Amino acid sequence: MRILIAALLAIVIAACFAAVALGGIGNLVPKNVRSIAEAYLRYSYDSTRPSLWSSSPEVVNAILWDYRCLDTIFETMVLFAALVGCLVLSSRIAKVEKESTLTIIARSGVRIAMVFILFASLILAFRGYVTPGGGFQGGVAFATIPVAILAAYSYRHLEEFGLKLRQAEVLRSVGLLTIAFLASLPLAVVGGYLAQNLAKEWSPSVYSPWIGPLYVAGSILFYNLSELLVVSMEFTAIFLLLHLLRGGRQ
Repeated sequence: MRILIAALLAIVIAACFAAVALGGIGNLVPKNVRSIAEAYLRYSYDSTRPSLWSSSPEVVNAILWDYRCLDTIFETMVLFAALVGCLVLSSRIAKVEKESTLTIIARSGVRIAMVFILFASLILAFRGYVTPGGGFQGGVAFATIPVAILAAYSYRHLEEFGLKLRQAEVLRSVGLLTIAFLASLPLAVVGGYLAQNLAKEWSPSVYSPWIGPLYVAGSILFYNLSELLVVSMEFTAIFLLLHLLRGGRQ
């Protein structure tokens, strides 16, 4: 049966590659850039027209947190609602205290990898407005840390690292409240609108592309950092719940 499944998967993969190679899904790279794409590219980072720009050369994050910020916030809320559902369904859970059987070499490797993962996740969030990355990607990367600790050590060790379910819930809420504050702050300015990034010709803003010598692309940097906190803590809470549920209910 396993051989049959492997053969079928190989056939499917080969068929997909053949479809792409023969042009079955159309042109992978469009010959002409659509007008809306030209507008995004033109206004995301154009220092000659600061009254209409997003101040972010990383166009993807400019679109996520400027042109369609409300949509991004609602997507974050969907993940939040899924976590709330998990918490409600598992309101009474037992902790697993079983120690890991992994060797000291594997556990030491996890400790070293945690440092690199932490730095990588922070770089993805901090540099997401000028290079590929962002808060969601950084949060997902960070969420691999508790999974590695659970796999190499135990739940008790995870608590010793300071990653507990209650703390994850609190930090996730802090991140969500920060996003809500960033989106609402422009309303304090006459003519400002919800989730506005920078000033436009028809609307002022409380944000600036710069904070002293630090370039922040308006509110985009702070949105990314808040999203990092929300996503990393939500995934951490979900992983903790799944691990705890293995121990049965009290």
